Amino acid sequence: MTINTLSFWFMQHEDRDQELHLEFYGLSFLLLNLLKEKYEGKRIEFANLHFYAQSVFDQHPKLIKEEPYFFRGHLLYYGVIDYENFLPIPFKARTAFIWEKACEYLKYCGKHMKNKSLLEAVDYAYEKGKSLDYCTNSEVVTADLLLFGMTFQAAILIIFGSDVMRAKLVLKSSGKVVFEKDVDQGRRGAGLFLEIFSRIVAIGNVIHIEGPKNIEGFPKLVPISKEDLDLIK
Repeated sequence: MTINTLSFWFMQHEDRDQELHLEFYGLSFLLLNLLKEKYEGKRIEFANLHFYAQSVFDQHPKLIKEEPYFFRGHLLYYGVIDYENFLPIPFKARTAFIWEKACEYLKYCGKHMKNKSLLEAVDYAYEKGKSLDYCTNSEVVTADLLLFGMTFQAAILIIFGSDVMRAKLVLKSSGKVVFEKDVDQGRRGAGLFLEIFSRIVAIGNVIHIEGPKNIEGFPKLVPISKEDLDLIK
């Protein structure tokens, strides 16, 4: 079983704050991927964590504040944060704060649902995320490729920028990066971009990056020569 999607939502007044949603989009994806590394419990299709101002609950008293709601694979949690104190702090501190809160919310959900696997996955993700310094760059597809009689570890790495997400092909040998090339980019927050790459294969000296057959631009072909590789001479 797995957790299919995880999203962070923010609201200070009447409307969702899309800017904050996009600002922490990469962080939610990092948390989702780390949870998936350990989670083996009941399938969760959508996990939506809401970071709302107290005034939102005052205006909408029917919202269930600080209590999890789980129904047919949908997990919801509406938490309260103080935006007056949250917004002025530096981005790195805001990131650490949202990480703490998101894991706290999920831990509470796990206890409420008696979902031991979720509790264990959250503990694992919390510590690993901190050890990574909340770096949101994420590998979405990996493969071992045979090129020039040598085996390389290949990956599509998603890099979350301020406005766009970039997909980079990375080749490693013995843990060292020997080749990298940007192969695509998408608008930050476009969930399809995180799922569009399906496989990496080498045919001769050309790397094929596969995706949906009905989307223009696939497969993406990256010709490569031995001179392109940063190998120790």
